[in-house]
This record gives sequence, structure tokens and C-alpha cells, in this order.
Amino acid sequence: MGSYINNLKLKFVIINIILPILLGGTIYVFFRSSDLLMFSWFKFLKIDGFIHFIRKYTVLYQKNIPYYILYSLPDGLWVYSFIAFLSLYFKNKFIYTLLGTISAAVEILQLWFVPGTFDILDLIIIILCILTIMFVIKLNIKENKK
Repeated sequence: MGSYINNLKLKFVIINIILPILLGGTIYVFFRSSDLLMFSWFKFLKIDGFIHFIRKYTVLYQKNIPYYILYSLPDGLWVYSFIAFLSLYFKNKFIYTLLGTISAAVEILQLWFVPGTFDILDLIIIILCILTIMFVIKLNIKENKK
């Protein structure tokens, strides 16, 4: 029984924490501006040549990818992953619901106080990701009780 629960937890971690982070990061590396701070990290790590080699091919497809996937989905995926991670340690749904709400509020506050550019697509994707992970967590809790 214990290994079954450990396998469920590992599956949850891979699918709901690691994969969303990797997908969001991949979008940034392959398609976002090379002026971002992370590209100076690549240079420091001496992998910038490899990254630029890959980007030479992936940038060709950038115009075929919808705007919301390139610019809104990564934020939603990171919020999704963060809430999934918190759900492993906090069993109180209020805590990770609050953090999801704060994530959405930060996007709204970009209209006035928070540095950044408010984008309604960012907000919609963040909310969809929050609702999706809340549903997944609920299913995961039911599965773990079996």
C-alpha cells in the first residue's frame, strides 16, 4: 500500500510540478527575447552557444504559435506548478487557494501598483490554471484515499 501511495505522489510530482515548469521554461528559452536575464545565466554557465544554436531553428516557428501560448501560458504553468507543490505540504485547501488568488491579484495590480504590464490573457490563463490544479488536487486526494 505504501509503495502505491509513493508511486501516486511521484506521478503527481512529475506531471503537475516538473512538467509544467519544464514546458514554461522551454517556451522562454526557445521563443522569448534573448534580452531576458536568463540568457546572461546561460552565458555564465557557458551553454549560450548551445542555446543560440537551438533558438536559430525554433525562432522560425515563433510566428506560428499563438500569442497567449508564448506570453501568457508560462506564467499560468508556474502558478499551476507552485500550487501543486504547496498541496504536497499543506493539506489545508485555504492556503494554496489563497496563494492562487494572490497570483491572480498580482496580475490585476499591474494596472496600478505592481511593476509589469497587465494582460487580460495572463489573468484568464492564470485563473484557468488555478482552477485546473484545484480540480487535479481534489482528484488526487480522492485517489490517495482509495
